[in-house]
Amino acid sequence: MGRPGSAVPGAGRLGRRTERFARWSTAAPLSLVAVVAVTVAVLGSACSAGVDRGAPTPDPDDVPAAIRSSGQLAFTDDGAPPVGGIDGPVPSGPGPTLGDELTDGQAGAGPLPDGETPVDGEVTQEGLDEVAPPRPDGIELVYADGALGPARLGTTIQQMVADLGPAYRSEPEPVIRPDFPSGHAVIKDDAVVFWAIEEDGVVTTVMTTSPLVGLEDGLRPTLPLVEAITLRGQPTLQRGTERREFVRFEDGTGGSDDLQVLVAVGRFGGPVGLYPVDATEPGAETEAFAPAEATIKELWFRLG
Repeated sequence: MGRPGSAVPGAGRLGRRTERFARWSTAAPLSLVAVVAVTVAVLGSACSAGVDRGAPTPDPDDVPAAIRSSGQLAFTDDGAPPVGGIDGPVPSGPGPTLGDELTDGQAGAGPLPDGETPVDGEVTQEGLDEVAPPRPDGIELVYADGALGPARLGTTIQQMVADLGPAYRSEPEPVIRPDFPSGHAVIKDDAVVFWAIEEDGVVTTVMTTSPLVGLEDGLRPTLPLVEAITLRGQPTLQRGTERREFVRFEDGTGGSDDLQVLVAVGRFGGPVGLYPVDATEPGAETEAFAPAEATIKELWFRLG
């Protein structure tokens, strides 16, 4: 054994080794971190140069709570961005105005600058004005001043149909009425809209039982007589040939050759007027009538 107080054999060499190990173990983690950082930076630079990876997906934990709750960035429960991108739903509130940079699916608000024209597919007020809304009474062809909508009497049947548009066609009609000559049926959607009678190659008479044809104020076939009275005043009924019955209103409607109005109960029933017992001949008149079920049956338009 050595002297008291002397070092254990080999203790000097062991101590020096222990000291070197301690210095190495302290410095090694810092060196390792530096090496890893440099490696990651080099690899990241190489990947960025060779591949366009697009915008990185933000970490939900890095997104402020105010933004997450506003809907500007929306994530699913597992932290993934929503389908369609990370933008999420469009925030509520005023939309972008002209001059703002718009995102996909957004449209600018506000009027177009002077000189600008709308893009294709944009509805303008001018375009809306060109498409007249349907009349509440269902009339499509208004008669006025010798014209039935865009088609004028006094032209050929071919010209009239052309003026009415591609929805209309004509077919020869051998017998329009027992006491009227043959003519043409003008048809839309497989239903006769009116009959046209030609003289010397031009249409001079139009007869209709269709509610698609009428006057500007709504007088038309199928209209109840009581409603027609509110439009044109008190009626005078007159017997006609072939059991027809005509009406002349207080304002003169139906009292001229260019416009005659026929009435009936149902399609062929009558008479509507309450005539004296001996007033059975055509031309007899009365102001008394039973209007409960009477309607305007036909309108006849003639070239004046």
